[in-house]
Amino acid sequence: MSDPKVTSKRRAVPEGLGFGALVFLPLTAACVFAFGWSTGGGAADDRWLAVIVFLGPLLLPPALYWGRSRDSFAAVAGVLIPLEVLAALLAQYTIIGAGALFPLLLVWANLIPVGLRLSKREEGASVSWVLLGLIAMLVLPLQARLGFQLLRLQDEVRRIVAYSYDYKLRSGTFPLNLRDYPWTYPELRSHFSYHGSGTADKFTYPFTDNPSFDRSDKFSVRYYVGDPSTAYWYSSAKGWFVEDD
Repeated sequence: MSDPKVTSKRRAVPEGLGFGALVFLPLTAACVFAFGWSTGGGAADDRWLAVIVFLGPLLLPPALYWGRSRDSFAAVAGVLIPLEVLAALLAQYTIIGAGALFPLLLVWANLIPVGLRLSKREEGASVSWVLLGLIAMLVLPLQARLGFQLLRLQDEVRRIVAYSYDYKLRSGTFPLNLRDYPWTYPELRSHFSYHGSGTADKFTYPFTDNPSFDRSDKFSVRYYVGDPSTAYWYSSAKGWFVEDD
């Protein structure tokens, strides 16, 4: 015969874990609001839409808790889903463009395992675990890698910009290329393209739409993270901007 004290303690542990996991939700929600208010170009409707789309999946862990599914599944979901929402937010900066919607769609796919869990069907218990883990594996590792890569790319591009301006102070013009540039992360060299003095006239887009603009002594540097068709730019004429094809 089992000890009722031990049994109640075992039941209390997953419930406590489930409640503790919900601590992630306020922080993630704050990140969602910050992201939403930084998008939309000042359009309030667009900002609210961004908030709702990213905030929606955060309701799934509370739904499990309120649905009396206070077990280890609720605890794990309460950690993984907020992390996946943060990863989907990160994808807006690593993948950019339409491709960044894929991680968000995967996060919303958590409706399936959570729904199976709330149905309390025995046959759905193992499937819900598999789906929860599969979604996490598809979202989290890739965005963690791309996020780390983005940090290194941003560090490198700041060094390239500083090198270009320092080169001009010493020689009077911007460098033609990065042949003499000391790379901090040489393995990321293929992610960059540089257009310097004497070649800038071949690349009108990074500088200006004005055909009379003097491109003789300008430079631009382009770098991408996940998708080569979308990239970040720095131009000595326009500053920092994002290319989204």
